[in-house]
Formats: sequence, structure tokens, C-alpha cells
Amino acid sequence: MAINLKVIILTLLTLATPAPCEVIQCASIYDYGTDESLRQHLLSISNDGFGEQNRLESVRCFKEMVDMNFFNSSMSQIDRYERGYLPVILQSIKEGASMVNERLRVKMGELQGKKDYIKVETPVQWAQSLSHVFIEVRYAHRHDAPGCSRSEDEQIEIKEDSIQLSVLCLETNSKVKYHLTLPLWDKIDPTHSKVEYQTVGKQHFTLLKARQPARWKQLYQTGEKKPINYRLWLTHHEKFVSTLWEYDGDAINDFEGYQWMEEHEEAYREYQHKKKIPKKGPIPIEKKQKKKKSKKRE
Repeated sequence: MAINLKVIILTLLTLATPAPCEVIQCASIYDYGTDESLRQHLLSISNDGFGEQNRLESVRCFKEMVDMNFFNSSMSQIDRYERGYLPVILQSIKEGASMVNERLRVKMGELQGKKDYIKVETPVQWAQSLSHVFIEVRYAHRHDAPGCSRSEDEQIEIKEDSIQLSVLCLETNSKVKYHLTLPLWDKIDPTHSKVEYQTVGKQHFTLLKARQPARWKQLYQTGEKKPINYRLWLTHHEKFVSTLWEYDGDAINDFEGYQWMEEHEEAYREYQHKKKIPKKGPIPIEKKQKKKKSKKRE
């Protein structure tokens, strides 16, 4: 029986050549219902003949997997790539995360647009020194009410000419969104200003004045509407009012709270006078002791 050498060679070449491998297209990732179904499918595909592609159409398919929240599938595939591909994978993952964040932002906007909450402007009290402005914002509907301690979606922004705040309170049956948009009377230095959360739903702002030393006539910008729940922060005001009162570097003598000094001027002057008296006080006058007369002996 003659053996056809050509047929044998072709047969051997056919057996040695791997069968075409399945490659998952990036766009088809969106067709998978769950992360686990994609992960199992990827694991079931043979590695033979893939080389760099490694079961995926492109290394950039990680963007679609992250966009679909298929994190387990992503992790199982990252291990199959060489280290040289990691920068490209990282960029692809970042792009996917950006897509997720944008979709989340749109959804949050839609929820806020439904206004399933009551909107309340926060109460504000303030004081100032020649260098700083001090503001207390309370998550409540009035100054003497307890602040909201269970909240979410807190957003605070300090700009050179304003502060903005909003927070969603979850303590009551109906959601309440506390908010504040406050254009400031003068400019501040945002980089050296800060805000600190206090107990029971309060925020304390410490703002550095851009021009200092200086007095502000009021907290809010001239021409802007005065905040609804707005008052002087007396416990802080009393610490600095005498310095503000005596300062003569500007013409703002009618700064908010100057009346406090007028009402207490006499007591303040007396206090200043007492400060000049030495701590030991005036030297007491020595009293002459009367000598006891000795009785004459009889």
C-alpha cells in the first residue's frame, strides 16, 4: 500500500495547529447579566493561541468590565497579563471608574430633582477678630434646637468670597436637607481657612481674612439678603470686641456688635483702670499702735 507523503504531512500540520480560540469582544461584555457569568465564561475559554490578548479582544476591555461593576472578572484577568501591560490596564480601569461616577452623578441629580425632602436654611452665628472670622452652622431649623447627628451627602465648600454647605438629615420620618449659601462681606484666604465638625450636628468655620488687620461691617455681602436664622455669636464676640472697638485702622466704627461696647463702656473703662493698678494694690497706711501706760507702783 503506497503511502502518500503529502497527505501525511498535511495531516500532521493540521493536528499541530491549535483550533481557533474564542475571543470575547469588549462591546459584548455588556451582554452578560452578572459578574460571575462573565468570570466563568472567561475561565472556560482555552488559553491556546491567545498570546497577548488572553481571552479578551483588547487589554482595554477592563474599562467595560469596571463600568458594569464586574470586579471579580477584572481581577481574574489581571493575573493573566504580564507586568508590562499594567499601566494600560490601570488607565482602562480609571476610564471605567469615571464612567461609573458620571452615571452616579446623573442619578443623584435625578433623585434631588424629585425633591423628596424638605429644604431648610441652617441657622448661622458669627464673630470676628481683626484677623479671623468665626462661624457656627447648626444642622437644625433654629439656634436652640438640637443638631442632626445622623446625616449623609454632606458637601462643604470654602471659596475666597463665599461658603456653601448642604447635608441630608436622616433622623426624622421625612428627610430634611439643610443648606447654606453665604456670600461673604469681604474676601478670605481659603487655603488657610478650615472647618471642623462638632458634636450634635454643628460645623465651626475659622476663616482667615485676606486683608488684615481689618473689621468687617457684617458677615454677609452688602446687597445680599440677610440669612434667615442669623445672629451674633456672643460668647466669641465678647473675646474680641474690645480690640475691635479700639482699632483705628479703618472707618468701620459701626461694625456688627459695636453696641455691646457702648452698653458696657463704663464697666469696660473701670476694668481697664483696674488693670493699671499694681497687683499688690496701693501701699496700706500703717496704723500707729498706742503704747500701754504702765501703772505706777504705790
